[in-house]
Order: sequence, then structure tokens, then C-alpha cells
Amino acid sequence: QPSLRGTLNRALQVLPSLTLLLAIYLNLGLAIFNLVPIPPLDGSRILAGLLPPAWAYALGRLEPLGFLIILLLFWLRILHALIVPGMNFFCRLLNIPPVPF
Repeated sequence: QPSLRGTLNRALQVLPSLTLLLAIYLNLGLAIFNLVPIPPLDGSRILAGLLPPAWAYALGRLEPLGFLIILLLFWLRILHALIVPGMNFFCRLLNIPPVPF
């Protein structure tokens, strides 16, 4: 049976690595979330630049509802389905463990 001191030493050795990994996950998640093409997120600006002007204008008119749309997508777990695969793609590129949730 491991001693309390040994367990504490191991925890203190792993903590910096775990903290860094969680920080990477957080930043990847926020970056992917920001690329979702719903106004006012930056992904909508990118999409608007690729769309014909009339469609870009229509997309821009959704901005007052953007927060509600984001909440709905979060509640329906659609945001999770969009963000986690993108995070795992970049985790593979960075050669770090995939997102565990």
C-alpha cells in the first residue's frame, strides 16, 4: 500500500503537467467555439466574407438573436458535438491526449 507521502509526491509531480493540459484544452475549446458561424462570434464574420452580399446581410441580421441561438445550441448539446471533434483534431496535431469528455 502506497504511503501518503508517496501519493502526495506523485500528485505534486503530475499537477503541473495536468494544469498545462487543461489550459491547452480550455484554449482549444474557446478557439473552436469562437469559429462557430453564429453572430456575434468571429466564425460568422469569416462566413460573411465568403457569402454573397445578400446572404452576408441576412446572417448579420441574426446578431440580436445570436446569444439565444448559442444558448439553445448549448442546451441541445449541439455545441459540444461541434467543438469536441475540432478539439480532438488539434489534439492529434499537437500529439496530446484527446479530450476526455
